[in-house]
Amino acid sequence: MIIIPQGLRYYSKYVENNSIDKFKQEIKQAEVKQTYEPGEEIMRVNSVGLETVIVEGTDNKYLKYYACHFEGTAMPGEEGNFSVAGHSSYLYNQVFNELHKVKINDEIEIETTKGIFKYKITEKFDTEAENTSVLTQD
Repeated sequence: MIIIPQGLRYYSKYVENNSIDKFKQEIKQAEVKQTYEPGEEIMRVNSVGLETVIVEGTDNKYLKYYACHFEGTAMPGEEGNFSVAGHSSYLYNQVFNELHKVKINDEIEIETTKGIFKYKITEKFDTEAENTSVLTQD
């Protein structure tokens, strides 16, 4: 009973770390692109030690290993809400387990092939998974 969850966590972290390393290599090797492709982001929240890859789409197969960008919401640097989902649990990658510790004015960095976009936390609240109003593009 202890080995299976530990194995899942280890494997999930392994998949995530490989994706981060691959993306960092792409940034080093490529010139800055003129076009932006979704799924080319690294999210950092230094105040809680978070660094993870963000992939496009919120299918369960992605949520096990990554933070996931909600399709139809703004991309980094665009006007609107750049919305991301991820697990906060003791199964799989535990991407957002420490996110509850962020504070107002903490900074979130999203690194893409076009540069680094910085966001500042201005509000913090809990919401239910069914509440899609937080995805509204206002």
